[in-house]
Order: sequence, then C-alpha cells, then structure tokens
Amino acid sequence: MNRDLVYLLELVQHPNSETRKSAEINLKAIEKQNLKKFLLDLSFILSEENINPEIRRLSGLILKNKINHFFEEEKKEAMKKTFFANDSSIEEEIKKNVIKVFNTQDKFVRRTGSQVLAKFFQIDLIDRQTVESISFFLSFL
Repeated sequence: MNRDLVYLLELVQHPNSETRKSAEINLKAIEKQNLKKFLLDLSFILSEENINPEIRRLSGLILKNKINHFFEEEKKEAMKKTFFANDSSIEEEIKKNVIKVFNTQDKFVRRTGSQVLAKFFQIDLIDRQTVESISFFLSFL
C-alpha cells in the first residue's frame, strides 16, 4: 500500500487551505505519474479495514470520479487507451479490491464501493461487456 497516498488523502481534508491545496497538487502529480497504479492504490485503500473510514471513503470517491471520466465524450477514448490499454488485469484487480469493501462494517464505505462498481457496470454496458462483467461479479458470491 502507498502510505504517502494515504497521508496525502488525510492532508486533503486538513482545515488549513494551504495544506489542502498542496496535497491536491501532490495527488495530481501522483496521478499523472502513473494513472494505473494511482487507481489501483485508491482501490486498495478503499478495501483496507485498518484505514480510517473517512480516508477510505475519500479514496473511493476519487476512484469513482476518475472512472466517471469515461462518460465525458471527448475524454472517453483517450482515457480508456491510457488506463485499460491491453491490460484488463488492472481493471480486474481494482474490481476485486472494491468487492472486498462489501464485507466492511462501515455502511458509508460500502455505499462508496457500490458507487464505484456501478461506474464499472456503466462502462461495461456501453462497451457491451455485460456478460463478462456479470460473470466476474458472480464469481465472488
């Protein structure tokens, strides 16, 4: 797990605006450096029981919003090429991490996880990959 990312997520919620702004800039830099790892780390943070629920929820919301960018028409193809380019294993790993969230005691974290999975389903519906997606999720039941 990326402890620096957890720390930055904590700082993003800091009451001091300068601290928040600096943390947001650092988050953007990490994202630009390696989008796949950034999203995978966010999913891992969301799934980790020993991390503060507020940090877990924030990581899930950021993850959901990044996935949501697939629905912005001008960014859809570019984002897909950079994130899922011939590497469905990253997508599956993220989904596996998010599915773990359904075992957590915190209902808000579970709700955030369900929002992330809903975004994946939307993408799969658009790409007509529903059978594969449903099979993947049913394998965890």
